[in-house]
This record gives sequence, structure tokens and C-alpha cells, in this order.
Amino acid sequence: MNARVFSVFARRICVFSKHLLQNRHCSQGRRTTAIEDEIKEILDDDEGFENVRKQISNYGWSLENRNVFVVQPRVKYGPERFAFDRDYLLQETIALIETLPNWKVCGFSVVPTIGLKKKALFGSGNLEKLRAEIFNSNCNTVVLSTDLLTAMQQSFLEECLAVPVCDRYSIVLQIFKDHAKTKEAKLQVALAEIPYIRSKLRDLHIKSSTSDNPLINAVGGSKEKLYDDRKKILRDREGFIRKCLDKLSSQREINKEQRIRLEIPSVAIVGYTNAGKTSLIKNITNDARLEPQDYLFATLDVTAHMARLPQGQKTLLLDTVGFISNIPIELVHAFNSTLNDVVASDLIVHVYDVSHPNVEEQRKTVMNTLKSIGVSEKLMSSIVEVGNKIDLVESEKLSEKEHFYISAKKSTNIFSLKEEMERRLYVNTNRFMRTLRVLNGGELYQWLWSNITLASITADAEDSNFAVVEAYFTEASFAKFLKLANKKVG
Repeated sequence: MNARVFSVFARRICVFSKHLLQNRHCSQGRRTTAIEDEIKEILDDDEGFENVRKQISNYGWSLENRNVFVVQPRVKYGPERFAFDRDYLLQETIALIETLPNWKVCGFSVVPTIGLKKKALFGSGNLEKLRAEIFNSNCNTVVLSTDLLTAMQQSFLEECLAVPVCDRYSIVLQIFKDHAKTKEAKLQVALAEIPYIRSKLRDLHIKSSTSDNPLINAVGGSKEKLYDDRKKILRDREGFIRKCLDKLSSQREINKEQRIRLEIPSVAIVGYTNAGKTSLIKNITNDARLEPQDYLFATLDVTAHMARLPQGQKTLLLDTVGFISNIPIELVHAFNSTLNDVVASDLIVHVYDVSHPNVEEQRKTVMNTLKSIGVSEKLMSSIVEVGNKIDLVESEKLSEKEHFYISAKKSTNIFSLKEEMERRLYVNTNRFMRTLRVLNGGELYQWLWSNITLASITADAEDSNFAVVEAYFTEASFAKFLKLANKKVG
């Protein structure tokens, strides 16, 4: 092939490659547009679902001014009496409510009850006292500091107290709605509300025996067909949401495969909401784009941030959604598509607020949640426990010897934490050290410098033209090095 013919052939190959890339991009663009159209259709809400949601639930008021009275049930008898710290739960519920814009807590009361399963929840005397307290405090909404009210409990309390009543689940849902920014986060919030609405609908159908019940009439009657129609609306919506989330997850899998090929390990930063996870990541990465927020559930999307640890190991830090106690597990599982990044990570760093009065309860909640989403025993046993905000407590309270105590805000003890993260990453990813003698500045030296974490580089004592390198390898990267070294010898 002469030079002229080769030149023409090469140009044709370039033109063909250009058209191929353009067609691929157009195809990807069409797929992306189709997914976005499906997501828009879901998030805009069809009329049937919107009617069911409005008639079943009372959340969705974040744009209105709400003066809230919080009621904390105190179970008098049985195992539920010791199920949780009611003072802690009350304070956390207040914090959740005040996370919502235009919502203000103007009163609260701890009210005794025989059990949380009772339709009335409280006796007639306590209900009378509550109604008077609510009236005197000028509150227009009541929040029960319990995870989930049945539809009959909610209806009964609203009739007795003459104001809208909601539970923690609905408050958390509304916070999620307000804070969700990406399409994936919005889809996961939409998925999380379906079990909530379904439980109310099922409860109304089971517990109501006649179609004369006004609450049943409000959602379309008690006949089996009407109930089935509403179940189908929820089932169809759930299917569409999961389908879209699967499509979005496919892109996440592509990114994960690329990271695995590049042998970049990932570290999931987990913890109770508002424990300081984002602040820690910002401190480690020096990423000015990160803006930690001092309120609950500031992060709803898993975001990835590249970092380099003390010996040069590149790693991806994953900022995750915060956990919280006393909410149904269905709400957590709605975020499985992003929480799967935690399950698939190479190391977990658990950040907790050491200054919080209920720090032990928060730590237990996080550990139980990690187990519930399927984190392996290997990952659970290698978790790095990090007590944050030590600038807010006395040093005597920092008693756990195996934990790392830091202040992400003041950069205290960050370097030693990074060293431990790197050490545990080497163990979890089966990296091993090899000491090598290579030509200084040669091809092998340059390859090691570009592709491998180097613990140390020193001049060879016998020949300064060579360097002694201590390097961390995976099995795959060491095989690549040996192949390159053998090629050089050959």
C-alpha cells in the first residue's frame, strides 16, 4: 500500500469512527431522554395516584406555616415500655419538625398510654387535657412522636383534637421531598411513600366493616373493586419507579466496573444524620465544592469524592444518606439503589457525634441498619469507628480505645485516621507489599510511579542508577508488572 492510498484509507477510517461515535452518542442521548421522560411522568404524579395520596395522608404541608404540638406517648406497661428512650425520641422528633421550612414547634407533652396498638391511643381524660393544651398554645398541627400511626388512629385523633395529625414517617418523607435534588433521590423518595400510603389504605379496608364510614367514602368506598383499583394504582407506580431506578443504576454499575478496572478502592462514610460525614470528606479531600449543612438529612444522594491517603493510595470516598431511629425499615429500603454502594464498598467508616447525649443509641441504630441492608461480616468487622466533634466535649468522655476521635471542623487527628483507613484498605482489598530494584527513571520505574501506591523510594546503596521501591500491589497489578518486567528482560 503506497503512502497516498494509505492516507486515503486512514481518512476513511477516521470518518467512519467519527460517525460511529456520533451514532453511539445519539443512541445514548435518546435512551437518556426516554428515561428522563419516564421519570418526569412519574414525578409529576398521575391524577389517580394524587387523589389516593391526598385522601390517605396528611403530609405535604411544607410550604404552609405550621405551629406544631408534639405528643410523645409513654407506654405504661409491657415490653414497649422499655423499647426506646422517650425523652431522646421527643427531642429528635422536635428536631425533625424544625428541619421543615415554616414549621415551628410551639408545645409538647408526654402522655401515658396502655399500648401503641390501641385505636384511641390515649384515655378520654388525657385526650381532653391534650385538646386544651393544643388550643391554648395556638397550634394547628399535632405530630405523634411514633414511627407510624394506623389510618384509624390518625382519623380518631384528628376527630378528637380537631387538627391534622401525622407521625414521624410522614415528617421524614416531607424532609426527603424538600431535600431531594437529583432525579434518583426524587425517585427513591417517591418509592418510600408507597408503603406508607399502602399501609393506611390496607388498614382502612381491613378495619372498616361498612361503606357508611365517612373516611372510607373519602377514598372511594369499601367495595373490593374500589380497594383493588387503588392497590393497582400503587402497584403500577411502584413498578414504574423501580424500572427507572434500575435504568439509572445501570450507569452506576458502569462507573463501578470502570473503578474496579482502575483498581481504585471505595470507602463508604456512614453515620447517623448530621454526624459530620460531609465535613470529614471535605477535610480529607480539600474539596471546596462540598458545603456541609447543619441540619438533618442534608445528604440524600450518594456522592463520590476522590482522595489520596498518606502513602499515596487513591480511593473514592462515598458520602451517604444519614440514618435515623424509629422509622419503618421500608423507608430505609427505598434507598437500596444508593445504599448498595455501601454494601459493595471496600471499607466502611462510621462517623458518630461524640457530643450527642444519645450517642450510644445512635451508634446502635447505624449498626442495625447496616446489618439490615446486607453488609457482609467482613465489612462489619473492619469498620473504622470515628467519634467526631471532640471539640465540643471533655476528653474524659473519649473512652473507647479502638475508636478514632476527631474534629472534622478543626482538623484534629485527621492524619492518623487517614493512616488507619489506608492500612485497613490494604487488608480488605488483599494488597501486599513488594520491595523492588528498578532502573531510576526507567520504564518500570515510571510504570510503578503512575499505577501503583509507593510506600517508599530510596537510592540503591550499591548503584545510584537504581532505586529501591516499596510498592503495594493487588494480584492483578503485580501480574501486569511481572509481564512488563519479563518483556523488558526479553
